[in-house]
Amino acid sequence: MEFKMCSLPASGKSIISNANTTVQSDIIVPDTKPDIFKVLAVKSVVDLADSHIKKDKINFSGKIRHNILYVGEENPTNICTIEYSTPFGCVCEKNGITEDTAIKYGCGVTKSLCEVVNSRKISVEANVEIQINAIDISKTEVISGEEIPESLAYKSCEYSYDTLRASNRLEFVVSDTVDIGAGEGFEIYDIQAYNEVSEIKAVNNKAVIKGIVNVFILYNDDGKISGYSTEIPYTEIVDIENLASDQTLISHFEISSVDYELPNDDDTVQMTVSIVIRGNIWGYAEESNTIATDIYSPDYAYDIRLNKCILSKVSDVKETRISVKDTLVSTNPSSPISKVYCAWSDITKMESHISDGVVKIEGTMESTAIYCDEYDNLHSAKGVTPFETEIEFSFADKSCQALADASVISSGFVMTSTSDIQIRTVIKLSSAIVSDAETQTITSFSLDEKSSVKKDEQPSILVYYPDDSKTLWDIAKKYNTTCEEIIDVNSLDKDNPIIPGVPVLIPKRYVK
Repeated sequence: MEFKMCSLPASGKSIISNANTTVQSDIIVPDTKPDIFKVLAVKSVVDLADSHIKKDKINFSGKIRHNILYVGEENPTNICTIEYSTPFGCVCEKNGITEDTAIKYGCGVTKSLCEVVNSRKISVEANVEIQINAIDISKTEVISGEEIPESLAYKSCEYSYDTLRASNRLEFVVSDTVDIGAGEGFEIYDIQAYNEVSEIKAVNNKAVIKGIVNVFILYNDDGKISGYSTEIPYTEIVDIENLASDQTLISHFEISSVDYELPNDDDTVQMTVSIVIRGNIWGYAEESNTIATDIYSPDYAYDIRLNKCILSKVSDVKETRISVKDTLVSTNPSSPISKVYCAWSDITKMESHISDGVVKIEGTMESTAIYCDEYDNLHSAKGVTPFETEIEFSFADKSCQALADASVISSGFVMTSTSDIQIRTVIKLSSAIVSDAETQTITSFSLDEKSSVKKDEQPSILVYYPDDSKTLWDIAKKYNTTCEEIIDVNSLDKDNPIIPGVPVLIPKRYVK
């Protein structure tokens, strides 16, 4: 017997998980650098290079880049830097992950602890966290609820759901030439970069990505510590197979590295800054199918194979921006702040909750500032500030999932007093609501037309007293009849056919 088939996601439900690992590094001061007097800050960036999927497991590998800013014993008014990278590996073990799983992930260093072992050695312990969203992209063929022969009793339902049609883990480079007037002894201490994606547009298997990278350069110009800020706008076009303009897009981007190149000209530093941006883009297309959820034959023996399927739909995607302020206090109250050189912020924790149509996103932000006192001695101050916001959706409850994302898009500072530094950070937050519908599907159905249903040698009519646990469909299937036959024999209302406790007559085709 031939049936019309349709293709469904094997398991639409997303798997959301985290993986953590701690990487400890012993860093030796290069011979060209002075002895350590005091560490000002450690800036750590994760460069996630590769992922390998196995059953119930994802193996990640990459490296952590540390940029250590410290004060040397020879000159407490000057910043020294050490750049160091170390490889790491991380494993996420989660039931349900297979080789047919597409993954979207973001990563970052949630905590860095630095210990000065001696004047020539630093020990850095970094905690790396990877946020994972995985979805099964395999397909399964099920019987459609269309064109089923009238000789069979069946029920079906029309479902609207989203299929992951396009996905890509991408990388591109944003670069620009920056002119900085400089004298002898020019040296780059640190470069901070924040990425803000303003628009993603899907056109004919391509994604057009527009955004701005905010850059701040901390440098030494002829013995004087200085800073320079600029914005680098960009438009990037990347190939993504099967991406279309009518799809719902979910994305995540992060800066994986910042590099620079200096010319040999001593009069003007026309340096080239290159920012490597990595990210994910997922494109979901809406589909609709009438799916057979149950079939039986009232006349012949049959064999049926059932399968539970979860159909997911991206109900909505929204984003917002919040401004977070943090006041950092001087670490040496007896020595007032004279000048602030730079400050930056990183998100160290983020989680989301759904309740009553609202997605609540909360987390913590760590801020760091480098400043000097009235004697030009260098210091640093740190602080951790919580943040939270709520994004309202027309449909969101605890049965849904919220795929939330947060990133710093700009950070500035102002010296509010001789003991306080106020950090002002703008955070971009977004959330996608995914709703799930679980349904029973039929992968195969066959009849044995040589084995007819035998009529029982019982009276031609059976009296049945229904209760709350049984539907008309359940009763008809149990006694090898049809819903229509029960309705006709009892002259029932099609909209409200059975009432618990009120007896109904079952036509003669009863088989135990």
